[in-house]
Amino acid sequence: MHHAQLDWGLGGLTDITDLAPACPKHNRMVGEQVGQFTTRMVREGPDEGRCAWRLNAEPGAPPNPEHINRRPDIPRRFAEQLNKVRTEIHGPDEESGAETRLHLREVIDLRNATDAEATLASLLLAAAYPTLASV
Repeated sequence: MHHAQLDWGLGGLTDITDLAPACPKHNRMVGEQVGQFTTRMVREGPDEGRCAWRLNAEPGAPPNPEHINRRPDIPRRFAEQLNKVRTEIHGPDEESGAETRLHLREVIDLRNATDAEATLASLLLAAAYPTLASV
């Protein structure tokens, strides 16, 4: 953990609101010297609670911009990728009126499947064909 407001050795607090995750390498890069990083906790706005990092500039040089690490929107990116792959396999939605580009004609034989394999296949089919799951 990194003491984002003020390093503990300099009198900083160890309150959870003043800590930010940082690997040992990046935590050692924080300091007051040129080429090291200064950090602060963002206290308002859409990035509230995140740690902002700024590379210390040479004296007299304009300050470097702050950088804030934002985690990617995993659920949105996953849904976009799933729709892309589904369209590549099954073609566009029937509502669009376009022709299917690829026809899958493979039979999955679950006669000798374990209970776990059959359950997984059922869940995958229900996710791939939600309209059939309600029939």
